Amino acid sequence: MSVLKSALQLKEYTLRKLGKGILTVNVTEDQLEDRLQEALEFFGKYHTDGFVETYHILPLTTGVWSYTLPEDILAVKFIIHQVNQIIGEPTFSFRWDFMNEKRFVGELDLIGYHLLMSKLELIDHMFRHDDGFVFNPSSHVFQLFGPSVPPMDGSESIEALWVVKLLDPYDYVDIYNNDWLKQYYKALLQIQWGENLSKYSGTPLPGGGQLNAQDILNRGLADKERLEKEVYDKFTEPPSFFVG
Repeated sequence: MSVLKSALQLKEYTLRKLGKGILTVNVTEDQLEDRLQEALEFFGKYHTDGFVETYHILPLTTGVWSYTLPEDILAVKFIIHQVNQIIGEPTFSFRWDFMNEKRFVGELDLIGYHLLMSKLELIDHMFRHDDGFVFNPSSHVFQLFGPSVPPMDGSESIEALWVVKLLDPYDYVDIYNNDWLKQYYKALLQIQWGENLSKYSGTPLPGGGQLNAQDILNRGLADKERLEKEVYDKFTEPPSFFVG
């Protein structure tokens, strides 16, 4: 079976799973897109394969305490103050790339690696703060308070936020081939199909017989419930994972 690499491929694959080619799957293009966006949103928020931890750089403006973060940021876990003071630190740039999985700088022996990690832990201990801010994922507003307020003397300040960020399927196309997502999208489309058919009772099948709208709807609802329980039980981080 070919690997799904796009929204169009996932839509066609799912329609075939529901019987396209033999049956008429009664959903509109808009419904196909709407249910896909719902599936991706749920996947990104609750499935560990749908988000990533990474840095977000936030330049501060004198006297401004509230900032609107990008919509794909789900949570802020902690903040590193005074990044402009340590951004030139050689190990910091290494850490930046390492944590974002962009590249691996050179070959490190075990002793060198241990010393480097010890230094990074010291940087964390000196600069990392788990408080002094609040973040509302619904409004996307990040607000500083207490010792975290921006400087009032006009000096430049840059904060590094360690955030939980949704993976963009346009950049990470393998998302479309995730087994759980494929099953969940099929369940959502099956529910939509059943709801559409319920408006037209007694839809005939080729060769005789009728489609049972309630049965299609019930199977979709059962699969949706099972898959959501599965993601909560197996793939969702504990509540303490999302802080701020």
